[in-house]
This record gives sequence, structure tokens and C-alpha cells, in this order.
Amino acid sequence: MTPRFAITIKRDTQVPRTPLQVCILFALVTILMSERVATCQDDRDTISQIAKVWKKRSDAVRTIRVAWVETSSRDRSKTASVGRVVWTLGQGGKSRLERIGRDSTGSKTVSGKTISSFDGHKNYSFTSESLGGDWPRGIVWTDKHNDHIHNIQIRPWLIHLRPFGEPVPGITTEGLRLREGNANEDDREHLIVRTLAGPGEVVGEYWLDPERDYVVEKYVELANGRATMTLKIEYEKDTTIGWIPHSWKGSFENGSFSISGRTERYELNPEIADSDFDIDFKEGTMVFLRDDGVRALYGPNGRRRIITPEESAAGFSYEELLSELTGGAGD
Repeated sequence: MTPRFAITIKRDTQVPRTPLQVCILFALVTILMSERVATCQDDRDTISQIAKVWKKRSDAVRTIRVAWVETSSRDRSKTASVGRVVWTLGQGGKSRLERIGRDSTGSKTVSGKTISSFDGHKNYSFTSESLGGDWPRGIVWTDKHNDHIHNIQIRPWLIHLRPFGEPVPGITTEGLRLREGNANEDDREHLIVRTLAGPGEVVGEYWLDPERDYVVEKYVELANGRATMTLKIEYEKDTTIGWIPHSWKGSFENGSFSISGRTERYELNPEIADSDFDIDFKEGTMVFLRDDGVRALYGPNGRRRIITPEESAAGFSYEELLSELTGGAGD
């Protein structure tokens, strides 16, 4: 990378007085400014090349279905989790994240399933009764973006396959800058780019391997110049797009949360139906319909019983409502 230059003139520096000294100084400034312009152009050319490679990889993958084994821990609740995750990414921002696993807190261990899905217009979430409380629970609401897009567990895939996706990762060519100087880590020379940010905003720092299609091997989030989250990604060869995430480790610098994953299988560009992003709430699921501000108890054959605000305020018996619903009543 072309080195940067700067000129600092101290107040006590003797100002050139002869015509020859003035000419020499003018020539020096002209040379250094030319170097600076050339450096900026080199940076823009490099960023354009990075964006071109990233876009080519993104365009090559219209849809994906991937499964991985995941472990995580939460320091504050002393909870350790192990599970298998399946993530399906469709076109138009459609996404479904499903996890089956077990959570351990002290001597207590519970197993269950969670699902988060976005059909392009609405978010759906489901938590099985073992994890959600006395009964299975769900939420449905309208939104422009899927609710799980900020999850660190899918960040390796979003960075690799949807770097320009909104709102995450939200990278733009105009908003990237090369960090001065390269860095060596794990015996690899890395090119480092950063996102531009205003005062108090989070900066994303991406460590790229130029020899492997600019894959992101490390991602760091910085707030006020200090790292708050770090994600490291390892890759394996793929015949279609060159490289695919193989394993990853992420953690928050305050120690509150850490996660690791290892890919078990993946499928690029599978045929995915719109129905794959639906959640069929099973019988007995209590669902909060956020747009309407009410809860509904789901029964057999898609039947459901709306619970009025008055019933919620007065209290109700879940068992009695479910018995009523399965007996044939519903909305």
C-alpha cells in the first residue's frame, strides 16, 4: 500500500526567504500532494475491486439452506446452550432460523425448539413450552425487516453472502475506507477496511484475505475506538463460489456472551417455496398478535380463540380455554 505523508510546519520554523527556497518548498509540496492523490485513487480502486468480487459472490447465491452445530454461553445468567441450527435464506429478504437444542443453567437442563421466520412482510416466532414457560408461545407482527437479522449466529453468512444487505451488514462501497497498513494474523496477510461512522456510531472493521476472494476472516465492531465484539471465521473450498464458512467463533468483549458454530451441510440455490417461511402454530400455542394487541390460543386445524383484553386483565385458565377450543369453539 502506498505510504501516507503529512507536512507539519511549526511556528518557530524559519520561513524560506529566497526565491530558490520558495521554489524548492513549492516543488516538495506538489510532489507530496501528488502522492496523496495517487494514494486516494489507489484506495478507491482497491475498494471497487473488493466490492466487485463480493457482488459476484452474492449474485451467484440466490437462496441457501445451511445447517450447523452451535454452542453458546451467557455469562450473566450462567447459561450454556448446545443445539443444531437450520437457516434458510430466500429471495426478497425472506429468512427462517430454526434451532433445536438444550439450555443448561446450573443443575437445570431444558430442551426445546425455537423458530424465527420472516416472509418478506411479517415476522413469526415460536418457542416450545419447555423453553417458553408453561405452554408454547408465539408472536406475529408486521415489519420491513426480519427480527433475527441482527443475530450474531447468522452474521458469518450475511457478511459472506449478503454484505450489501440492509440493515445488516449494511455495507456500501462509498462507506468503506482502507485502514492504513496491512495486518498479519494466523500467518496470513490481511487487508483491513472500515465502515464510515458518525460520532457515537458503531464502526465495522473487516479483515480480508486478498488471496481468497477477499473473504472476511475477522470482523470487529468498535464503539468510540474500542472493540465491543469480535467474530472470527474459517472457510473451506466450494466449487460454486470459491469459499464457504466452515466454522466461526464470536464474543462480546465484556464477556457477557460467546458463540461458536461448525457447518454440517449446506445447499446453494435450492428451490424454496413461500410456504417454507410460514409457521404452523401447533395446538396449544399462545400467540401474541402484536399488530392487533391481543393474544390468541391456537387449536386443531388452524382454529384459534381470541383472548380479549378484558379476559387478560381478569385472568384466565389456559386449560379451560384449550378445552373450549378443542371442543369446537373458535373465532
